[in-house]
Amino acid sequence: MPELHDIGKLVDKRATGIEHNFENAPFRLENDTWRGIVEHHCSRNFQKYPTSPDTFKLCIADDLAAAFSRYTIEGEDAHVFNTHKLWNPPSETMTQSFIKSAEEARELFSFLAKNPTANEFFEKYEDMLRKRTEHATRGKNITSLYTHSKLTGQFFRILISDNSAFSLKSEELQGLNKEEVAALINKKKKTWNMSIMRCKINFAQIPVKAKDMNVFKVLEKLIENIKKELPDNIFFSTSNELLIVTSNVQEPLEKIRKKIEDLGFWMDVLYAETQVGGIKPQLEDIRGKKEKMVMYPPLPNEISPPICELCQISKARDQPLVDEESGIKEFLCEKCWRIREAGSGLPKFVEWESSEKNPKIGWLKIWLDYELLLKSLSELYSRYLEEIRESTLKNQIEIRFSTISEFQWDYDKFLKCFEESVEKDFGSGNVQKILPDFLAVQIDSFNLLKNVLLRFNELYDAFFPKFKDVSSPLKLSIVGSNIKFPFLETWRLLQDTRNEINIQLIGKGYIGLKVKDLSVFLKTKTDNKALLYKLIKLSEISPKLAKITLSDRSDRDFYPYTDLRLAVEKFGFENILTYAKMMGD
Repeated sequence: MPELHDIGKLVDKRATGIEHNFENAPFRLENDTWRGIVEHHCSRNFQKYPTSPDTFKLCIADDLAAAFSRYTIEGEDAHVFNTHKLWNPPSETMTQSFIKSAEEARELFSFLAKNPTANEFFEKYEDMLRKRTEHATRGKNITSLYTHSKLTGQFFRILISDNSAFSLKSEELQGLNKEEVAALINKKKKTWNMSIMRCKINFAQIPVKAKDMNVFKVLEKLIENIKKELPDNIFFSTSNELLIVTSNVQEPLEKIRKKIEDLGFWMDVLYAETQVGGIKPQLEDIRGKKEKMVMYPPLPNEISPPICELCQISKARDQPLVDEESGIKEFLCEKCWRIREAGSGLPKFVEWESSEKNPKIGWLKIWLDYELLLKSLSELYSRYLEEIRESTLKNQIEIRFSTISEFQWDYDKFLKCFEESVEKDFGSGNVQKILPDFLAVQIDSFNLLKNVLLRFNELYDAFFPKFKDVSSPLKLSIVGSNIKFPFLETWRLLQDTRNEINIQLIGKGYIGLKVKDLSVFLKTKTDNKALLYKLIKLSEISPKLAKITLSDRSDRDFYPYTDLRLAVEKFGFENILTYAKMMGD
């Protein structure tokens, strides 16, 4: 099991004297997992080195899954054992690893003797693995042993899955000493090629009715299926985006192309091919073959009417779909017909849409900007090194796969906690999950959206406090509307991410903020309803007049307006006016 290659890092070397590759351990096993533990390094710090194609490739996988290249960090003394997440650093320092006695080490050995699976390993030691850093040196302790172990397994299986792309015969290793094996590793990393692609999947359908919202569930199921079919190739994902590493891009690309074609979806693809040693998550920076493409379903040269009213890129069926309640006829293509006929995977929308109360809805969408994520992580890393006065690593700063995978775990947990907090505030019966990062909430008034902002801010502080010091890669879009408001327009507004916090209240205005300002903004006093009412009424006549009134010393309410005036100076008139309208709803 390649995931177990670094299990020895759970053992404290200074307390036990045992090297983490177990080459000097008072016990020994004879199986592939043990050989991987003992032979996964090829450096001056260890006597053992790769002697087979499997341990040779494991050594390379270990390097690819590291926060730093192994060839820049060997020989350093260990000082800090806990993981320093760039976006959420630990408050305490861990100066020892977990297993500190010979007896505890023997217990770990007994576990290894059972030849455990990777899942059994992660289940038993998950807490230790998540807390213990992959590399116990301050400045290099930015990813956990858990993430590193997972990624090593993924890279290893990619390397052994294609003996043509990653050719290595046992004979090539026979008779080689450690220095010669190290030279061969460097050679293979330069001659073997690997591919990486970033795919952004989009739907052509234009959701209009509750049943059309099913397209989001179709998208969610598609992403889940791709992740299940390519478990070792997916290195990062969102609700519609995938980062895929592979030996040859054509096979997974063809699989995904066929899937999206069957659904009438389309996809943006950025693809790069480079030597194994140059593979990294920053596709734009890769030296090698690169290509951008947009993959659409096959389109005929011309489409004769009727044209599908939902996707508008395919010929509709001759027989229209007739709505049983309204009798309205719609011409849909075969693919969109199937989506509509599947019924709504979002049952609360059907209930809300048919309600006589005509409820208000808060649409909540969290976006993640992948390129900005890499940039912000790099900036936080630079600041971390400055903080600890570590200048020798400054020219080596590079966000590698292990760091974004570490972030993925926290991001997914953040989304889950956000969903749970919204359900707790509004009741599960009033919350419809559309995607992991997309919720809809039935509300009585728009002022209840303040609760959403409070929960978002609390969770942001809990998970990503350091992102408030840089440009936030996470963005929140909220649209407040009536259930009858066209979803096509709602979706367009949700995609407006000009600011980190974007709130569009239909008929009331727009609020745009930075996440770091959200806490102070939410403390803006709105308890003087009479003053707010006056300001709102003036703005309906003339926004300029309302703004002048705030600063008019001759106005009798000049002093009562002081708090609002200060808020306007900090956040802008439109933001404060819209917030006043929201809280007065």
